[in-house]
Amino acid sequence: MGRELIRTDLRANGNVLGLVLADEKTPNSWYVVKSRPWLARRMGDDVEIPLEEFCPAALQEVQKLWWIHEITTAPDEDDPKNGDTAGTLVSALSEPPSGMVRLDRESYLRNLFLRNWGSDYVYGSGYVQITVGDPPNTTWQKVFSFFYVYAKVRTDRHNNWSFILHVLRPDGGWSEVIVPAQDLYDGNKALMELATHGVEIYSAGKKHLVRYILEYPCDRIERLVDRTGWSEDGQSFVLPQQTISNDPNGNGGELYLARSAQGLIEGIRSSGTLNEWQEAVAQLCLGNSRLEMALFLAFLPPLMKPLNHPTFGVHFWGTSSLGKSASMQVAASVWGKPSQVYHQWRTTDNGLEGLAYAHSDILLLLDEIRQANAQIVRDAAFMLGNEKRKARANREGDLRAIKRWRLAYLSNGERSSTDFVREGGIEVMGGFSVRLLDIPIDGGAGMGAIENLCGYPTPNELINAIETNSNAFYGDAAVAFIQGLFLRVTSDELIERYNAFKPFFMDKLPAVERNTEMLRILQRFTIIAFAGELAIEFGVLPYESGQAICTMVRIATEHESARGGSEPLDILERMGFIKREISRNRCSNFKRLNKAHSSFFEGGGYDPRIFWGYSIYPNSDSDQILEFRIPRALFKDVFCHGVNPKALINALRDRDCLSEDNHKIGKRRERCYVIPYAFVAEGEVEFDEQGEDNDRLSRQLDQLRNL
Repeated sequence: MGRELIRTDLRANGNVLGLVLADEKTPNSWYVVKSRPWLARRMGDDVEIPLEEFCPAALQEVQKLWWIHEITTAPDEDDPKNGDTAGTLVSALSEPPSGMVRLDRESYLRNLFLRNWGSDYVYGSGYVQITVGDPPNTTWQKVFSFFYVYAKVRTDRHNNWSFILHVLRPDGGWSEVIVPAQDLYDGNKALMELATHGVEIYSAGKKHLVRYILEYPCDRIERLVDRTGWSEDGQSFVLPQQTISNDPNGNGGELYLARSAQGLIEGIRSSGTLNEWQEAVAQLCLGNSRLEMALFLAFLPPLMKPLNHPTFGVHFWGTSSLGKSASMQVAASVWGKPSQVYHQWRTTDNGLEGLAYAHSDILLLLDEIRQANAQIVRDAAFMLGNEKRKARANREGDLRAIKRWRLAYLSNGERSSTDFVREGGIEVMGGFSVRLLDIPIDGGAGMGAIENLCGYPTPNELINAIETNSNAFYGDAAVAFIQGLFLRVTSDELIERYNAFKPFFMDKLPAVERNTEMLRILQRFTIIAFAGELAIEFGVLPYESGQAICTMVRIATEHESARGGSEPLDILERMGFIKREISRNRCSNFKRLNKAHSSFFEGGGYDPRIFWGYSIYPNSDSDQILEFRIPRALFKDVFCHGVNPKALINALRDRDCLSEDNHKIGKRRERCYVIPYAFVAEGEVEFDEQGEDNDRLSRQLDQLRNL
């Protein structure tokens, strides 16, 4: 029923309404302030009580002054919890009635919502408060600053339940916080998470927090995912700050990214506008093939799952100050803030698996390959390409669910990835070059990655502008591209268009015979070009149609020429190994023979401790080697490790670098492979006969590394 009102007294220039009550011991001790018209306040101790409960007649007087305004959705008298919902609250806050201060209306609605809920909590002075004491001596105690339960979320397997809380920060803005349900019962874990996002929690709030969250009326249930990218049904794309869906009305429900997955991708957000990014970043990359390629690659990850293309990476390499960092930054700016999107090569296998899973369907950037171990780099290329974590057991010994991903990644370093791995003493296998493409950062204009100055006087000034602008405008391009995938093309149309694009792109390349490995490599260039053309078509990249095709055809042609042949990489690597090793050991591991007519005779020298074959000279007076003859069995043992001997021998024969002969050597015939010195001279290693001991020591160290 409340207290009895005798009269009111408007004072303080109309900002305070004094209340004269029938049973007051101290007259004029209660009043209402215009800035908080839903509360009655007592002078002296500033005790506050909701006005509608304290004195309904006083509430009517306040309403006459239009200090407060009722919302239209009234609570159900039979069930007060059927009143305003969180959605109604948010909607009502958007349009305050004319003549009302917005803060007044928001605060009143929060209080009214809590009262309609039928709880013991009220809102006042920016805080959720709880009643203390029995009427008429009831007072209100602050428990925590205002937040409400927006939704409950769970995985597709109906586990890992969590609460989506909308928190009113001290600066007046709102934050969305995901609190796992299990954290409510794990000591102070939920308290600490809320405090991190600006919730002020008083001592009384610790015991009320769980009850407040659990009892808060919320029927909205959404889905929780633990990685970015496409949902299982392909109808939504999850980013840390939003979910993009093919349903413009959002009837398919929202997807929320689990808190545990957000730490590794906190930099994926936006700044500025798409137009600003196009003018300040993308436009400065036009005419610079390596920077363009970095942009095209950045748009590729969302296409890889719909087109069923396997994971692969691109590695830009070259000496310092050539634009490697700029290429990384322009690619990063498509998705978020470059300085926070970067990750380092220096990591463990487990760490890299976690990074890959967190970046499903988005771009992963790995900076500076030299910080990693050569073994890790080689294994990482295969692990990322396998698109799943290795099987592990849980505490009970049962197999954990295997996490899978699909992505594209961009790397950089001063050495090519194949050279880096090889120089670390690790064998480079054929599939490595398919999974990680080595692209020199030098575009051939003598300015590193820069070929077109775009109006700037020097390459350094252009690179500085690109790096500065990339950290000012970012994140909107990826969102616009993904929205284009939903609004402008269906999944079936996307597949059909890509299938038609592949032969069109391949027809632009030189018409030469290619092996399976080279065709797989060219497929990588093809899909990068396709991603670039789609970004142009969607209006995300401000380029003319066909720009991505021209750029990627040029780079693919250069890449194919630089390989040194169309053979698989492991065969090319073995050819290089043969050149280097024979040249390095031509005086120590080969027995000298002098040629005479159709047979050979010994020409002095010594019997090598490690015997690989024979070095053939025209006569005893000559220092010019004609060829090397290596017994067939020794050739396979020494030079064919890790490759198919038949494939290597056939590749050498096709280049006229190997033949087979069984001439007499001394008194016996021995079937040998003959390798001309001209082939070995291509990998000539300078040799000092005076330093033979040092040379032998180096060989022994190399052999130990290869074991």
